[in-house]
Amino acid sequence: MFPEYSHSKRFSITPDIVEFDDLKLAPPFDLIIGTATMEDLGIILDFETKMIAIDGMNLPMRNIKNLQVPGTQFQIWKNSWFVEPTVTGDAIKRAIKKLDAKYEQADLPKIVQEKCAHLTSEEKSALLKLLTEF
Repeated sequence: MFPEYSHSKRFSITPDIVEFDDLKLAPPFDLIIGTATMEDLGIILDFETKMIAIDGMNLPMRNIKNLQVPGTQFQIWKNSWFVEPTVTGDAIKRAIKKLDAKYEQADLPKIVQEKCAHLTSEEKSALLKLLTEF
């Protein structure tokens, strides 16, 4: 997850795994995301402006040395918990509504008969044909 961009969106990736026996030789980060994965996730790195964009939300790049200060990573996560963009929250609500909906086949002749009393018989037939086809 990228907590500064969204506290509800999760990414699932399979990283290359490298284990270090000597922790002194271990790199000062948890995970490196390659360009192919960033492309799949739609991440944009703009080195001219030093910005990172994910889902249309732009935040500044950080200096890796500043991230190594004890407690900094937790503080970033904690402070970003409330950053959720309105657009992301709305999209999540729409997706949940669609996923929770109960879908069943519609009785098209009955619906056309009951809901389209203002149409002529020919118009009802044409509408029913169109609805049945699509």
